[in-house]
Amino acid sequence: MNRRRLFLGLATATALTACSARGGRLTPKLGRVEDVRTQKGEYDGYSVERHFDFAAPMQGSYGHLALTGTGPRPIVVQKRTRRADGMPLSGAPGLRIDPIMMRSEDPRGEDFFVGRIEGLDYEYLRQKGWLFPCDASTQWLCKVEAPQLVTPSFEFVDPLVDYLGRWLKAGGFGGSLTIAVWQPRGTPADVRTSMGRKDGFTVEWARGPDYPERSAIALTGHGTQLFPPAVEGQPAEYAKRGNTAVVLEGPGRALVNLLSRSTSYPPYIVDVHLSSYASVDEAIAEYGHALREGQLQGTIVITVGGPFLFISN
Repeated sequence: MNRRRLFLGLATATALTACSARGGRLTPKLGRVEDVRTQKGEYDGYSVERHFDFAAPMQGSYGHLALTGTGPRPIVVQKRTRRADGMPLSGAPGLRIDPIMMRSEDPRGEDFFVGRIEGLDYEYLRQKGWLFPCDASTQWLCKVEAPQLVTPSFEFVDPLVDYLGRWLKAGGFGGSLTIAVWQPRGTPADVRTSMGRKDGFTVEWARGPDYPERSAIALTGHGTQLFPPAVEGQPAEYAKRGNTAVVLEGPGRALVNLLSRSTSYPPYIVDVHLSSYASVDEAIAEYGHALREGQLQGTIVITVGGPFLFISN
């Protein structure tokens, strides 16, 4: 190998290593329900039901699809009753509260297999990228005690149906399992909108004591009008209002949000909370439109908290 070819090879390897270390696996694109081609009905060894109408996008949930096997064998799921070594869970009902221990000193270790369906090749599913990328904040989503798989994209539902359908048939399994679609939080790199001055507003990574670096997006209007109250009859001045809700007119719909006091953008901001960085560009377009068309002053801050579960009684 000549020196020029050797240099090019080393440069390419260095570049690939740098990109891999910095970027890792890209956040999957959520896609649309229309990307799921599998329809309701009877298939060879299983049946399918679609439940994509039960969605809660602000929480990161986009519904699920259910497969029901026709065989005699039950689907077995690892339950959260005992640790993998058979010891009771710390803090379980009716038990004493164990003293606080460092993780490395806790003989029970992690219960890695909670919520897993016995017999499925999770390593294969993970390598394909079909499983939701869990982290410490979303373990509740990936360790449910039900026959369920969570995927981050509508585009992965069809290959999962094909894989799981063959698994149900080959194993002679009965009972139902679900493929739930949840949108992952992603990373700030998923935001593609360029920062700077726009028509009617400025967009920037939020600054000041309330926001760590590149953790939220701030949109500041160039107009002269205050954010209008959502409740008719409220005064124009924020301090005199009895209700903190404001209404912003987005493309084709009203966007209702709350005012919050702010030290970074005093005295008030409009709070917008999203579950994914992948949704930020669309939010910038909507709220930017509201700022421009309403000739509004003040700041809207978009924060991303990741998927969450809200249960109403």
